[in-house]
Amino acid sequence: MSDSIQKVIQDMLNSVLPIINTPGGPYYLPTWIQTNGYDPFGKAEKLYWSLSTNDPAVIQTAGSICAQIYQNGDPCSEPKAFYIAAPGTAPALEVGDDKDFGGLLISGFSNAYMASMTSQASDPYTIIAIARFNTLPNYPPNAVISGKFTLTEYCCCSNDQKVCTTTPDAQTGTGTFIATVIGSATATITFRITDLSPGVLTIGVENVNIVPPMTNQGNPAVTITVDITSIPPNVNSQTYNNAATEALNSPQALNSILSQVNTIMNQSGQLSALGSILTQVIDGYLKSTHQYPFNTASLALY
Repeated sequence: MSDSIQKVIQDMLNSVLPIINTPGGPYYLPTWIQTNGYDPFGKAEKLYWSLSTNDPAVIQTAGSICAQIYQNGDPCSEPKAFYIAAPGTAPALEVGDDKDFGGLLISGFSNAYMASMTSQASDPYTIIAIARFNTLPNYPPNAVISGKFTLTEYCCCSNDQKVCTTTPDAQTGTGTFIATVIGSATATITFRITDLSPGVLTIGVENVNIVPPMTNQGNPAVTITVDITSIPPNVNSQTYNNAATEALNSPQALNSILSQVNTIMNQSGQLSALGSILTQVIDGYLKSTHQYPFNTASLALY
């Protein structure tokens, strides 16, 4: 029985797959990604992420902000005190906006091709789909994450350049960034047929895992450019640009960004919406072409 129902489901998936990848049709994958608000994604959301910045190189570069303030001003009341990066305190890096919509946008994922949909032998009702991004010639060549960012370095006065004698000051710069994925990302979508009977098909998405292309060093193949729009007094924009560029391009920050994208896609609301979309696509196509599974031996309902 398990073998026969798996064949029924796999035959159903095999009949749907070419339609999902055929331009111009109502079930074309890039079209429904755009139609359902996933490209660009973020216009109607308040996305705001705090990223890891514990990389030693990032901490060292961000420390130059304090040094420049010390050189160009008089931040300490004690005349012989130094102005240093607060020991043990990493810079804070946030992207997006928690107050306004559209502070962070994810785009380019409508350039998508469904490579496979496979019913699992251990559980035929569970299906693993593999989608590949940025391989189609008539769509944007790269996935892009763009928006606002804030980089805050904490500085303090010190008599020995080792221990703070004052409470650390938050020296904050703001700007915009563009993160470009170089190459083709892959999404593994695990979904399950939760209802299969004459004329009825319901799909629930259980998990989405987006994996970026990787560099030879094992880091996400993503490059980030920044544009500083606001900086503290006594610091030049290039110093902040350098610090923000290094922070955002660090492996920690890149992995944090991609982890946040997966977190969004695996929220219950998103999984439910994806399940509804997949149900509409597959159910609609099978009904319109009279290819509906209704038992373990046939695909023809009508």
